[in-house]
Amino acid sequence: MNDDDDFNPHDKIGQLLDDGRLRLVSVLGMGSFAVVYLAESTTNPSDQFAVKCLFKSNLTPTQLALQHNEATVMSLLSGHDHIVKLFKTIDTDDCLYLVLEYCDTDLFDLIEKRNGLDPALARTLFYQLLDALEYCHSKGIYHRDLKPENVLVTFADETISLKLTDFGLATTQEWSTEFGCGSVRYMAPECLDASGPGYSTPANDVWGLGIILINLLTGQNPWIEPTPTDPLFETMLNSGFDPVRQQFGFSESLGWVLERMFCLDPFDRASLAQVRDWMEGIVFFESMSEESTSWSMDMEEMDFETVPVFDEPKSRPSDSAIALSSSPPIQDVCQAVPTSVPTPIPTSVYAESIPTVPPSTPVLRKDLVSASKQAQDLLRGAVTSLQCWWVAVSDVCPRVDGVLVCVVGT
Repeated sequence: MNDDDDFNPHDKIGQLLDDGRLRLVSVLGMGSFAVVYLAESTTNPSDQFAVKCLFKSNLTPTQLALQHNEATVMSLLSGHDHIVKLFKTIDTDDCLYLVLEYCDTDLFDLIEKRNGLDPALARTLFYQLLDALEYCHSKGIYHRDLKPENVLVTFADETISLKLTDFGLATTQEWSTEFGCGSVRYMAPECLDASGPGYSTPANDVWGLGIILINLLTGQNPWIEPTPTDPLFETMLNSGFDPVRQQFGFSESLGWVLERMFCLDPFDRASLAQVRDWMEGIVFFESMSEESTSWSMDMEEMDFETVPVFDEPKSRPSDSAIALSSSPPIQDVCQAVPTSVPTPIPTSVYAESIPTVPPSTPVLRKDLVSASKQAQDLLRGAVTSLQCWWVAVSDVCPRVDGVLVCVVGT
């Protein structure tokens, strides 16, 4: 986060910003490269904000470029109802402060506390996220890191509203050769295949949106990573999506849509517009009991282990970026990648429609690994061995504050 061993994030509490108009009140979260503070207006303390403090010291040019990328993206997306609002950027010698809309929680917490949502609420929230993502794509922005931690939640007038945030990996390029960008459980398989020609960024967003829909309905992830090493994903490779549908008890109509969102060929994968049209035709998300009877014995014999969504490492609170009037153009740079890339599925499975000439030299980024990715490896081990995630993390970070730093990502 900051190479100064004497730095304490709490030292900034009480600090005034914006010519004395804002006061930092408390620490909301800490990550590898930033601290997020709760701030209040000094003239009207009921006005609260989330202020993300991005440290400039000891950053590489790539990391500095990422800060500007977020700012540029937010300047293009500001104003949508389901994208977190930005208010101001305060640029100092040592930090870039991003003054953001303060939200009540994030989608991760909402799903974790309810262990999956009521189908009607899940449908409403899914459409809100779909609205935000369609707006991004209409502006030529592709998120590349969709997951519940990167969706904020507000409660007002007995309604729940989602706000898409954290555009640190966003790109304007529809085709990317930067592999390993994002969070493994939400990536499309072609994003892990560094031997391949690249991947479609819009199609990758559709894949991640499909995983979030499963999160909303079940509180679980279908697989730890989209590779043959995961039993349920391997079954989908060999037998199609229906075993996955049966595993979660989804209706045939919902399974039909998800199957197209998880199409292995990114050029045959559903578009966001198609997803909207098809979802509007779905009456029931859950299958009738008699519908899954014929599969029950087979599924028991398969004995798949699904992954609770709360085992995905938290990046909390989720953050956004603030527009800078002189921001450089967006660069296709990856912020957070796994320390080791899982074995991808063979390129031949989905490569028939992929252009034979990649648009640029493939890049596998390994220079911006964050603490949250280390936590992901620990939590993945906990899932495999059926250990409590707390035990897995505390073995490496025995102090409580160390555990929080591991689990709270950027």
